[in-house]
Amino acid sequence: MTLYPARCTAGPFNTNAPKEKDRYDELDDILSTTGQAFLGLMLGCARCHDHKYDPISQLEYYRLSAAFTSSRRAQRPIWIAADYAAAEDARQQKIAELPLDADERRLLPAKFASCRNTKDDGPATWRRSIYLFRKRSVPIPMLQAFDAPDGNNSSGKRPQTTVVPQALTLMNDPTLRKHVERFADRVLAEAGVKDRTAQVRLAYRIALARQPRPDELVAVLEFLD
Repeated sequence: MTLYPARCTAGPFNTNAPKEKDRYDELDDILSTTGQAFLGLMLGCARCHDHKYDPISQLEYYRLSAAFTSSRRAQRPIWIAADYAAAEDARQQKIAELPLDADERRLLPAKFASCRNTKDDGPATWRRSIYLFRKRSVPIPMLQAFDAPDGNNSSGKRPQTTVVPQALTLMNDPTLRKHVERFADRVLAEAGVKDRTAQVRLAYRIALARQPRPDELVAVLEFLD
């Protein structure tokens, strides 16, 4: 079994007589996968010519591929299910060797569970973040509806669209509905339930960090009435 960054091939190969084309194909696979994973660029396009979209020349492609020329493929054993079973047996054996009495051993699973975040969604579990972790193979549906950038390709300009799925997402997404309900509760609690003008001004200040323009204030008040 031979492992590549982007593919697996089964069968023996002659390490004493590597073929030149196969070697360059292997380097191209390494370089292309590295470019997509760490740079978000399709470097493989520059193998035969200067990249048509990204600022990568053919010369730069081969300069970068030179960094991987010392990398060599090799045969490596693959972990099979029996290995997982053996690892689990070893883990259970280590737990059994812990110097614990019967009561402590009985409470051990509960102690492990207490280390996990089992709290319900709420202020106690909320965290502010500038960056959002995103796997290229698992896109977030809500962000996809609002033209989230594609992690597999580079783009010099982000598209802007107004389509029906965006409105449906805003109305039906469970996470958004929870945030809207909490937002409304905060506005009512701080601005009062009777003063609509104060509610609108506070909502704008919280959401947009500014006061509503006169025309916006009139439009929102008419909508609420």
